[in-house]
Amino acid sequence: MRLNQPNVSSSMKSYLRARQQKGITDMALSRSAHHFESTRYSTATGKNKDEDLVSTGGDKKDDEITRSVQFASESKVAKETQPHVLDENDPTVMVLQEKRMTTLETVPVIFKPTAKNILNYVDGIAPNLLFDNSQPFLQIIDGTLRAFGQVVFCNNPLTGFFILTGFFVASWRVATCSLLCSLMTNIFASVLGVESGLIVHGLLGYNAVLVGSGIASFLSFDAFPNYLMYASVVIASGVIMIIHLSVARVLATFGSAALTFPFNITMMCIMLGVNDMKYAVHSTSSLQGDDQFMPLKAIFKGISEIFILDSVPAGVLIFLGMLISSRILAIA
Repeated sequence: MRLNQPNVSSSMKSYLRARQQKGITDMALSRSAHHFESTRYSTATGKNKDEDLVSTGGDKKDDEITRSVQFASESKVAKETQPHVLDENDPTVMVLQEKRMTTLETVPVIFKPTAKNILNYVDGIAPNLLFDNSQPFLQIIDGTLRAFGQVVFCNNPLTGFFILTGFFVASWRVATCSLLCSLMTNIFASVLGVESGLIVHGLLGYNAVLVGSGIASFLSFDAFPNYLMYASVVIASGVIMIIHLSVARVLATFGSAALTFPFNITMMCIMLGVNDMKYAVHSTSSLQGDDQFMPLKAIFKGISEIFILDSVPAGVLIFLGMLISSRILAIA
């Protein structure tokens, strides 16, 4: 049918053009299917299907059926011996994969029991536990846990949970101050409109974790009322946020990250502000005994000292948390 007839409207032209295109597509699909079937027949019999049919006519029909049955049997044996080998170009496989993907799209994420999906909740940065901007409260909680892990370069909330548990094993006061400082830093940053990526990935809170631990470890709770100690931690959380953003902007011009410079600057100011060193805690870390496990204890105690802790069990929990995120990093 010609599309340039003067009495045909524009909408009718579009309809006819679409029908013509559909006919071309159907013809191409038919040719592809015919070519695919001929290829399979040639692979199984060593002959061209069309030529074989022309030369033999209907007399070879029984032989063709026999070959088809033999080919199907051989294909079944091949699939049973090599079940993991699939031809991605096989139309049957393509249809099955399309149906599988359609089915998976209708199933909630939490009910997809695949190994990859489970690992996305645990391994690496645990991407399935990241929250978007529509969930600010969950972002702050997730970012606070990730902040504990970021101290040892692990952007993983489960790592942070293990480390926080180690804090409580070592000292509940140190754990409370670290958690409070990191949490308040993220809250202040969220209220002030700081980029959410810094909060979610724990990049603002990891220096606050160290500042809270430093305040609880270096200043004596016996010299100050508890509420003053916690108030100083809240104030320090706002100060460390400002220092972190400032240092990060300055070092960014040199292509460097802030690292723990904000923690060092903040703790130096706090310790210099103590007008009497009797308010500071004077302690030394040591290992008692000479048993055969002393080197192993020293290793885990050294790991805990990263967070200004002095506990072998805390070091073990920190190491386990690092293993969850990265086995290579933990061993290194």
